Amino acid sequence: MTKPLNKDAKDHIEKRHIPESKLTDAVVDALNAFSKDELKRVDELGDALMKDGQLDPNEKISAVH
Repeated sequence: MTKPLNKDAKDHIEKRHIPESKLTDAVVDALNAFSKDELKRVDELGDALMKDGQLDPNEKISAVH
């Protein structure tokens, strides 16, 4: 069993229909480190990347790093 997500992180992954059981402890730690406002900004970045037709999926992932 993985570590528990805080409320904001849990809301974030539930919005995307990602099962909490699929997350590793490292991912839970990373998500829990974001504030509610930071998760909102991550959403905005994700939305912009998803709409970008010039980048392939690997480039979209790399843009986050």
